[in-house]
Amino acid sequence: MLDFSLDELDRQLAGRTKRALIERMIVRTPHALASERLVDALSCYPLVLLLLAAAYPTHIWLLDNGEKVSSATILTNRMRFRRWHRQAINVDECDGLTDIGPGYLAIVVSSNSKEIMIHEFAHVVSTFLNPSVRDRLCNLFDRARQTERLLQPLAAESVGEFSACAFAAYFSPPAWTRLRVTDRTTYRLVADLFAEAERLSTALENPAAFARS
Repeated sequence: MLDFSLDELDRQLAGRTKRALIERMIVRTPHALASERLVDALSCYPLVLLLLAAAYPTHIWLLDNGEKVSSATILTNRMRFRRWHRQAINVDECDGLTDIGPGYLAIVVSSNSKEIMIHEFAHVVSTFLNPSVRDRLCNLFDRARQTERLLQPLAAESVGEFSACAFAAYFSPPAWTRLRVTDRTTYRLVADLFAEAERLSTALENPAAFARS
């Protein structure tokens, strides 16, 4: 699912921690507490996914209370004036935003919701999946819409939202249980993805222990 060389990942990591990788991705924060909230939220993700996101690179713009998504200067005009979802809402009607910029991934999000921060980063995870897994997610998305077995209404918007909702569910026991009941095939794919990510992370954090396992 994640076609990356362990040696190359180890060179990129260079001994950095989850906190160091997350802090590297922050390009703007309104205050120290916002940064700490982001570190707390994203630390649930396996080390290898944080590493891949930081290396891409991913730029995270944290909003203060009352600030609009469109105020983030990391957004291009295409992102800022794009209409989102089937309702064609504008960028300032979104709770958060993740999109591909010129040479980087952009995340704009408030630090007030741990759930939304986890969800927005889940969009980044899709970037590192191999083509076979992406094709499987497209097929699962089509099937889930046809059978109305969606985790939540947002998951019906696109394959990107479908995937992000499923990935974020992994970190929420109620949502994870609901996914297992509503769509067991997607549940297994996500479980396998994160199991692989955790194995790679273990290998990076403790190569000797990984070799013995």
